[in-house]
Amino acid sequence: MQKGKKQHSTAYRALAVLLSVIILLLSLGVGATASSEEANIIYSNGYKIEKITNPTKGEGDVDGIIQGGDRNNCYAWAMTERDGFLYIGTNRNILGGMIAQFAQAMTQAGLTYDQVWDIVNVITNGEVPAFSAQESRPMIIRVNPATSETKVIYEAPLGTDSAYRMVVKHHNELYFGSMSSSSGTRIVKVDENDNAEIVYSGGGNSSFRAGTVYNDKLYFGGLDNRIPDETAGKYNKIAILEKNPKDDSDWQRVADFNDFIDYADDTLYQGEGGTVWDLIPYQGDMYVFLATSNGFVLFKGHEASAGENANQYGWTWQEVIGKNSQYHMGMAPTAEGYNTEDGATPGLIASAATPVVFQDKLYFGTFDYALRAELVAVQGLLQMIAGGENAPALKDFLKPMYDSLNAPQKMYCMDQNGKITAVDQINQAFEGTTNEYFWRYGVYNDQLFVSSFDASSLYKYVTKLTNGDLLRMDKAEFMQQINYIVKLLQSLTGSSVSKEASALTTALTAAQSQIASLLDKQATPENVQKLIALVETLVSPLSNAAKTFSALPASAARGASLSGILDALKSLAAAFDLDGLRMYFSISNKLLKNEPGFDLYVTKDGENYTELTLNGFHDKFNFGGRTLVANEDGLYIGTANPFYGAQVWRITEVEEDAPNSIVEFFAKIVRFFQTIIEWFRGLFQYINKLLVNRIICLIY
Repeated sequence: MQKGKKQHSTAYRALAVLLSVIILLLSLGVGATASSEEANIIYSNGYKIEKITNPTKGEGDVDGIIQGGDRNNCYAWAMTERDGFLYIGTNRNILGGMIAQFAQAMTQAGLTYDQVWDIVNVITNGEVPAFSAQESRPMIIRVNPATSETKVIYEAPLGTDSAYRMVVKHHNELYFGSMSSSSGTRIVKVDENDNAEIVYSGGGNSSFRAGTVYNDKLYFGGLDNRIPDETAGKYNKIAILEKNPKDDSDWQRVADFNDFIDYADDTLYQGEGGTVWDLIPYQGDMYVFLATSNGFVLFKGHEASAGENANQYGWTWQEVIGKNSQYHMGMAPTAEGYNTEDGATPGLIASAATPVVFQDKLYFGTFDYALRAELVAVQGLLQMIAGGENAPALKDFLKPMYDSLNAPQKMYCMDQNGKITAVDQINQAFEGTTNEYFWRYGVYNDQLFVSSFDASSLYKYVTKLTNGDLLRMDKAEFMQQINYIVKLLQSLTGSSVSKEASALTTALTAAQSQIASLLDKQATPENVQKLIALVETLVSPLSNAAKTFSALPASAARGASLSGILDALKSLAAAFDLDGLRMYFSISNKLLKNEPGFDLYVTKDGENYTELTLNGFHDKFNFGGRTLVANEDGLYIGTANPFYGAQVWRITEVEEDAPNSIVEFFAKIVRFFQTIIEWFRGLFQYINKLLVNRIICLIY
């Protein structure tokens, strides 16, 4: 029990440090003011990019595709076009749902469900919506891109599908593959009159992520629970299913686990498709990408001709990348693949790959299991706060994040002769970034568009004190942060530190209105002195709330010394391990150098790439470009935004980047402020280096 109290005390010291650094930064006048009112039209390198869904809403506003907004529609996870409309399958609050599972588990460690969410709100400043089971029904939505009007075509019954992850258009009918954790994976057909019906059910606790049309027939890949348990044994019930052209309810296998036997017992993605990641036709074969713990593998297959070895379904399959090929799992340098070294995190590096065919070549980009790294970190933080004998060390739950950020994503190209080479230029662009997927591709006007998943939008919460986020807080965000801290401390009243929590709560509550009024003032010497005096009044309750925390002296608040921050971190260092601290500052510095939001590139030849955005279309919450669909009037991109809801944007080519000099004038202003922000980022990076060197010296 004593250890649990110590861990709770560590948590309060961390909160005290967080609040003090926020107040210090604002007292120095470096807080940045953000705006969500800028026009949602962007001109970039010869392209016009405009927001289609809820077009007047900006960063931090609720979107979620449907008119008026629905924050729970967090991914445009499956998208296609038909007759001038977009059809989009969503998932529902994916982050909130995962955190809810952790919160339920943490009740056994002494924290209530609501207290866990209070902690999450302090860490995220309320940017992750709370989960509601009643709001967990995914939708299939029709969007009119000309008017932004939307219509919900289908909404899954409660307790069935949890998301729609893949859609394939076949003979002008749409087939949506679902994800399900309870009733079994299903395929929903939307006919030409927008009527929805279930045409397949029984995929197990899994999802259909892979689907394609090959030789004018429809295929999905995933799990098939119709395979008897005694037949599958220890193997996943992997299957590639072919729809009978004359009967929508008749789905027959063309491959099963026996065709991929060396990988069929891998459990990494068992709940996400039984390792079947993607299907794509190329050079007369159907290519199957499988996700595994030691790196992705690739097979190709077709209906067997006379003289070819056929499986029981009349198909023949050949391994292209994997244990039995010249190309190793995950395109790793050794036959063992990735994630096999001592201490490595299984199933993290290059565990999957996503393909596209462009100019008669097959391109595919790697995919780290970054979401797993984030979940391990969140779970570790919650366990550390809860305390107890099983509380992990910092290095234990930061290692997956650290490893993934130090393994840059790579794109490869297979030519018509089967030779695979790396695509150097875009691989160099991804080095040193926080991009953890080559997520999806789109071909428009004979140009290839490539989107990413930027993990900094998630990882930033783990390194909030030092990654520059505090510099970018405006007044409203700062006040909201204090409110969440106060709410957390109030929810813990009655615990072993209730007295300190009550004192800090009282001090913060009393200071809020004063801080708010001073933040509205100009940075005159008199107003700065008032804010410094207010910081000094908080020193005593902060010190009492974190007994070993040396509160920031006035000299530090005036910028004359960093000793206050160093003393605070010294008190926390004893609770953390040296390897963990090194990982923390390595992650923090990488996040500091990267602007959050997904990247988008375009190429005309597959070799030379031009950036169109490096910040999710000026929205840090757009962490992924999830779906790309070409239509007659442009290329549409559906985003992944688990914070305020998915969005849809359209890209078209234009002759000039900007229609007039006014736009260019404002662009210059934006670039000026970006330069200022970069200067502060450099300053914070320098401070981080000082901190980590000082902490290491103190520990030794």
